Amino acid sequence: MGNVMVEEDKYHIKKLDEEELRLKSKYVRWSKLILILSLIYVVWVFFVVISVYFLGMGYNWAFMTMDNWILSSIVLTCFFIILEIVFLFHIQIVKRERREKEKPQPMFYRGRKLHVYTYPETAKGGVFSRTYIPIDDDNVLRLRTLIVSAKEIWKRKRID
Repeated sequence: MGNVMVEEDKYHIKKLDEEELRLKSKYVRWSKLILILSLIYVVWVFFVVISVYFLGMGYNWAFMTMDNWILSSIVLTCFFIILEIVFLFHIQIVKRERREKEKPQPMFYRGRKLHVYTYPETAKGGVFSRTYIPIDDDNVLRLRTLIVSAKEIWKRKRID
């Protein structure tokens, strides 16, 4: 039952990683587009200012007055900045969710919190005994003791 939860958690973590990468690439594309549009708009407003004040062209060709062009550039820039902040915070929220899913979840045995201790601590693989020792009403210790190491198993396998 514990392995099923671990596999399910790994699936959710992988799904969150994929979502985070997808969002990052999507937001990078949008950020580039916003930057390009902002630059084009700033160049346009600069061109309008130059043409109205220095070249003496009227407001008729620019569709709006100078004040409206400057005001619209300020509003558009504020809108783009707000969008970038939303992108940043959304990615941070997805990262936080992934970190929460990566935290180890406590295991339970018959309604009690399970604490696992393996002896020897460095043992990897082999045959282990499992002994459950009640600590109190809410906690149980699962003592895993190495009976046959993996090296011994493979030695016997080679001999056969």
